[in-house]
Amino acid sequence: MNTTHNLLSEYLDYLNEESDDGSRFNPSKFIVGGTITTLWIIANLTAFLFAVSELKSKIKISEKWTKRINEILDSKKEWIVHVVPDRVPNAFAIGGKHVFITSELEKICTKREIEAILLHEIYHNKNKHVYKKLAAKYSLFYIIVTTGIAVMTTLGSFFLGCIIIFLLSQVSDLSYNRIVGRRYEIKSDEFAIQHGYGNELASSLIKLEKILQQNMSKQQCGTWCKIIRTFDEQVSEHPPTKKRIKLIFSKTKTLAKAMETRSFKVIRKFISNIFTVFTGAQS
Repeated sequence: MNTTHNLLSEYLDYLNEESDDGSRFNPSKFIVGGTITTLWIIANLTAFLFAVSELKSKIKISEKWTKRINEILDSKKEWIVHVVPDRVPNAFAIGGKHVFITSELEKICTKREIEAILLHEIYHNKNKHVYKKLAAKYSLFYIIVTTGIAVMTTLGSFFLGCIIIFLLSQVSDLSYNRIVGRRYEIKSDEFAIQHGYGNELASSLIKLEKILQQNMSKQQCGTWCKIIRTFDEQVSEHPPTKKRIKLIFSKTKTLAKAMETRSFKVIRKFISNIFTVFTGAQS
């Protein structure tokens, strides 16, 4: 930390130096700033990869959920489910073939609700959402920071450069979460619905929302908690829970309606007949 602090301090002193011709802008300063940003990104990515590696190796694999989710998907790629000992109900994906649920989530949800949640998380991994998010956010961050550095070196104002970096970071984060992140979440929900788990996914979200409301009611911050919660919902990559549940029910009904059409009934009857013939031949 001291080395990083010293490096940044030296760079800030360097920014305040005027170039030989008396102007504030100096391409070499811009290059140095870009280099520091690159090193910071590399350091953060290295820390992320190390944390992921530690998580995979130290968190217990659930044989039960690993077996079950691979049976549901009948997948050539063996997905691995880990159970994290934690009192907060949660689930997450970190890329690759590993997905995680907490022990508390396992306690409060039914078997099919857990399966619905796992399908949602697996879709994130199947479509490399974690890696795409990292690539997009770090690319945007690099552009934003180098823009801020350009302002610092051109106008000679470190404070103004920091404000620009902060504002652009917030705008890019909000835009990415609402446009890209929410699309990823909706697509992941649809994946669970397509496997027949729409109702269970919705019921698990209702349970989690109820727990969140109970925890919020215990807090003493009152109006501020509601304001912060509303703001978080607006900037989060997860759509608001009520809206998400409404979408799930809507898509589940649409799928159920399609399955009741004449053409689907004919296909289902054909498959049923073949299965009957096959099982009759085996017995």
